[in-house]
Amino acid sequence: MDRLEEFKAAARKAGHRIVLPEGEDARIIAAAEIVLRDGIGFPVLLGDPATIGRQAEAARVSLAGIEIVDPTASAKLSAFAGRLALGRERLSEGMALRLLRKPLYFGGMMVGCDEAAAMVAGVANPTRRVIEAGLMTVGLAEGIGTPS
Repeated sequence: MDRLEEFKAAARKAGHRIVLPEGEDARIIAAAEIVLRDGIGFPVLLGDPATIGRQAEAARVSLAGIEIVDPTASAKLSAFAGRLALGRERLSEGMALRLLRKPLYFGGMMVGCDEAAAMVAGVANPTRRVIEAGLMTVGLAEGIGTPS
């Protein structure tokens, strides 16, 4: 078994939720279908459900079994904002709410709050933005000083 197959087998066994904050991108929607179909994990697409539906239809991708969450309308938005603002003197809950309406930050909070095991991004956002969102919402593991 090659290295990639080993990783896939481990992922299948773990059965984690994987949040995809660039869920309105047709490439990400297609990847989510593959992740689900191959049993690698349970993808969560973030974005406007209508836009995701149109993109999936145009790409001939099935959304069956794929969770879609709209960060701007999520019932978890307020709780996430409270947690993000907690202990941050310069970040009010209102500011946190505005940040969390952005899929990268909402996805990061899903990981930070153990609602997903991982976030995969970088197709429609520069690496700098992905790292920034991760640092703010998840942070660095103990002993790690540089994120990338």
